[in-house]
Formats: sequence, structure tokens, C-alpha cells
Amino acid sequence: MKWRRSFAINWLYDLVNVFSSIVVERITLKGEKHILENVDWSTSGPWSVHRRLFGLNEFAGFVTSLAMQKSGTNIRYRILPNHVFQLHCILDSLTVSRGWSHTLIDHKLEAPPAMFRPRRDVDLFLDRVNNEFGHGWLQAVEVLSGLFEKDAQIHGQQDRHTSHQELLQLVFEDFRDWLGESKYMSGLKTIPPTRFASSNSNGLWEYCPLLCGVGLMEGLEMAYIMSMMVWDQNKEPFLIMHMHNMLVKRGYIKKEIGLFLSLHELFPTTFFAGDTPPTSNFVEAFQARLQEVTSRSNSMKTQMGRQKARGAFDVHSIMAAWVKAMLQTKSNLSLYLKADWIPDKIPDSALTFRSTLTSLRLAQMPVKLDANGTQSLERTELVEKVLKDGLTEE
Repeated sequence: MKWRRSFAINWLYDLVNVFSSIVVERITLKGEKHILENVDWSTSGPWSVHRRLFGLNEFAGFVTSLAMQKSGTNIRYRILPNHVFQLHCILDSLTVSRGWSHTLIDHKLEAPPAMFRPRRDVDLFLDRVNNEFGHGWLQAVEVLSGLFEKDAQIHGQQDRHTSHQELLQLVFEDFRDWLGESKYMSGLKTIPPTRFASSNSNGLWEYCPLLCGVGLMEGLEMAYIMSMMVWDQNKEPFLIMHMHNMLVKRGYIKKEIGLFLSLHELFPTTFFAGDTPPTSNFVEAFQARLQEVTSRSNSMKTQMGRQKARGAFDVHSIMAAWVKAMLQTKSNLSLYLKADWIPDKIPDSALTFRSTLTSLRLAQMPVKLDANGTQSLERTELVEKVLKDGLTEE
């Protein structure tokens, strides 16, 4: 228990040093005047435009605001149960990963899980060291940027993809420098060295599975939105989906290609007018879908969104200003975030066919019996939706 408390304070020191580094650097290197105890460290404060962390920004801002107060300041009243609970989760994530769990009355010691390391899934997502060709988000951005440049040259329009490339580069640098590891591990001379220098200079991440998990969660959401933004302004994916459907329906392709089939299942309301792949009049069907998303009202919304995006000051605000034209489907993670992680706030209309929440709500649907003993479900919006998607009542 003494070791656990010692680890906690050392990990919190690293958290505060990383989160406050931008302001400390401005004071040390540029001579700017900032009174640390008065700085707004919140996620809505002026320094939130500078990425230093993923996943625990609110908690880090809170702890930093406490740590920066003058000695003797009464801060106890500011520490709420949710802050204590978060810290317990942070510490428990490490101890459990090392085989030590505990209850109110007992401790349990066992061998740690084999083949597990806190950064395992973050490294799989990013693949910083290019372990495998064609894997990892960072490598994907580099390849896509090269394709954008080639496409711009072909069309003789140097700024053809500039906005996408600039935003991709911002996200690329944030992921590379602050997700799973940070510049802190290399030694930022303006702030105190890491407390874990003797064991692992990246201890903030390597010793915290919870940070790796919630950091990856934020990273995945940003990557999803970024991908949808690129797709939404490049119509080729939609044309390819219509061409694939035409080739299948006319028998030129005997079996649907898995990639395109999966895309239609993931985004059932995206590619085709009326949400149903056409069986004839394919050109007209494609034109009808384009007309749906380029209507006057939709165009006005898009223009307003672009104007709002021009005034955005960081990646998150740019993404928030994006007005979706074709890709209206939100990720399940987006739905939970918007609902403050309260599932009951998520409407049936927003649920996808394959989500766990859809399955749970269907399982809770009351079953009606008619005079003959035949069972049926009430025709709610969700039931109608999944029946349309191909699920049978049985």
C-alpha cells in the first residue's frame, strides 16, 4: 500500500508536468508573464488548443489547477467524489494489470496477464515504427497525403486537397507526439524530469492502462471523424459503391466484394436514395442520391459550416464545425459521448443494426400474444428499423 501511494504521487507529478508544460515553456523560453495559480487549465481554457495529452484532459486540468496553488491554500473542498474515483481507477488499472487486485477486506495476488502491456492497442492503432506495411494510422496518413499531392498534380490544382492535408497533418502530429508517449520522455529541459527516469521515461503511459484506454478512445473518435470528413468531400467512394452495386445486379460480378458489402452494412443510409440499392436505372439512382445531398438547404448548411470552420482554432473545433453532406452516420462512440455516457439518452433512431445497445433494447421489448398464441413484437421505431435491415421477427 505504501508502494501504491508512492506510485500515485509520482504519476500525478508527471501528469501535471506534461499538462502544464506549454505554459511553463512560454514563461521560461519566451519570457511571457503567467501566474500559474491563476491559469485556466480546463478543457475550455485558452491553452486547450495546444495538445499535451489524450483521454484524461479534464482530470489532468483539475489536478494541475490544484497543484499550482500556493502552499497552504485550502483545496480540500474542491476535491469531489468523482475525482477520487478517477484516481482509484487509474491506480487500479496498473495494479490489476500486474496481478494485484484488492477488495475492502482482502488482497489477491496472481501472475499478471500474459502478453499484455498497457500500450499494446495504442501501438497497434498507430504503428509508429512501421512494423507492417499497410498497417497503422500514421502510415495511412503519409500514403494518403502522397496520393493527394499526385491527384493535385494530375488536375493542375495545387490547392485541390490543401485543407484536408493540413488538418491531417495536425492530427498526425498530435497522435505522434502525445498519444501513447509524449515529448516529455525525450526530456523537455524547461520542466522537471520524469519521476520514472530510472525505470521508464514514458512511465506516464507505460504504467497506466486506463490512460492508454481512454487516450486510444479519443484518438479513434478523431480518426473516424477525420476519415468521414475526407470521404464527404471526395465523391469517388459513393460512385464506386454505385458501380459495384450495378456490376453485381447485372451479373458481371458473381459475388459481392467484401469491402463494399461491409461499407453498406456499416453505413446503410449513406450511399443510396431511399437507403435501398437499386436493381435498375443505375445512373438515375446515382443522380438521385447526389441531388438529395446537394439540395439548396443542404448546400446552405455546408456553407455555414465552412464559414464556422474558418474561425475554428484547433482540430476539435474544426471537426465540430463540419456539416455532413452524405456521411450522416455517427459512430457508436460519438453517440455515447454526446449522451454523456447515459445510454437512455440515445434515441432509437440513432442506433445501428449491429450495436450492442440495439440488441439490448430489442431483448427488452415486450412480446404480445394473440388469441392463437402467436407471438409478435410491438411495431416500435427500432423494431421497424431492424426488420427493414433484414432481421426477422423470429
